[in-house]
Amino acid sequence: MKLLRIISTLFVGSVFVFSGFVKAVDPQGTILKFYDYFEAFHLDFLNPLGFILTLLLCTVELVVGFNLLMGIRIRITSWILLVFMSGFTIITLKLAISNPVSDCGCFGDAVILTNWQTFWKNVILFLPAVFIFMQRSKFPVLFRVHSEWLLTFIFFLSGITLAVYSYYHLPLLDFRPYKTGVNIPEKMIIPEGSPVDEYEFSFVYEKDGKKKEYTIQNLPDSTWQWIETRQKLIREGYVPPIHDFSITTLDGNEITEEVLSDPGYSFLIIAYDLEQTDKGAFMKLNKLSAKFDSADCRFYCLTSSTYEVIDKFISQVKPDFQLYTADNITLKTMIRSNPGLMLLKDGTILYKWHSGNIPEALEGNLMSYSLGEIRNEKSRLIVYSFTASFLLFASVFNLVIIRFCGRMNRD
Repeated sequence: MKLLRIISTLFVGSVFVFSGFVKAVDPQGTILKFYDYFEAFHLDFLNPLGFILTLLLCTVELVVGFNLLMGIRIRITSWILLVFMSGFTIITLKLAISNPVSDCGCFGDAVILTNWQTFWKNVILFLPAVFIFMQRSKFPVLFRVHSEWLLTFIFFLSGITLAVYSYYHLPLLDFRPYKTGVNIPEKMIIPEGSPVDEYEFSFVYEKDGKKKEYTIQNLPDSTWQWIETRQKLIREGYVPPIHDFSITTLDGNEITEEVLSDPGYSFLIIAYDLEQTDKGAFMKLNKLSAKFDSADCRFYCLTSSTYEVIDKFISQVKPDFQLYTADNITLKTMIRSNPGLMLLKDGTILYKWHSGNIPEALEGNLMSYSLGEIRNEKSRLIVYSFTASFLLFASVFNLVIIRFCGRMNRD
């Protein structure tokens, strides 16, 4: 039983830490997923709570996960774990049946799961969660009470800080296909010999006021009148990581190839919703455009807003660059900011900026500047990764070594 308790807390705790972390580093993605569910269930009035719910969800997952790994406040944590898993197992079952949104979002963009996969994942987690709850009184107290509450508070504060920081900046880790260094045209290629979509066709015919559905193998005689053809996707083919990237002028002309094949620099201003965008950021963008917009450096503002909203925005902001239209979901995937700024060259993403970090001026060569920013970003990421790895190592060491070597109560 001792070993089973160790395995259960290690497994559930690790999943909760991972789930909370990928949500915390990309809170905007989790907020958008909440919006999708609110829209699907006609609960749009809850949209203002998206940020608060995201903070609560990722922080609870991180605290529960670290508490399990460190053996802290196990009795209270096991109660929270049981309630959490019971509620979400029921919810994901309903979501799997109704399928209002194809991607559950439980692991952000790091691991994409269908609603049925999410439900079975929760079933697998529910079993050790019940076991931990039933064994809660047999876990030893490894720290003093005030130390346990202090550590719990630190975990809680760390989760909040990580999520808030990532909300006002770009995600520390980018799991989406439009990450820095990606060549967009390459990610749009379908390899030769890749599987294609397979459909099952059926045909509806009518005779004497009665309608019947037939397959291609058993079509009726000529006395039946054809009504409609139905198709059902039975096996999805290969889908490239980027498959819906398209830029269109306000006149309806597509310029995607022109932008992606431009040997010069292209600044893409991503403002998927012009009504909700940070209009103050466009003052900086206008200055950048005035300085860099030339034959070798072009500016494009991409939005999915309606033409009426676009006209109103142009009259208010008076941007120094042209506006173009693109798919709403694509723009939200490209960058977690409204507006955000993306620098391209030959279709390769050199760098991205959040609206709060848009530079008023870029000194020197754009390529050198981008490489310098990427090096700084990688240095910060190394520090964060080392810190996180140390915490996880300490947690696993405490869980496996200390408990296994005798600090567990006898069964």
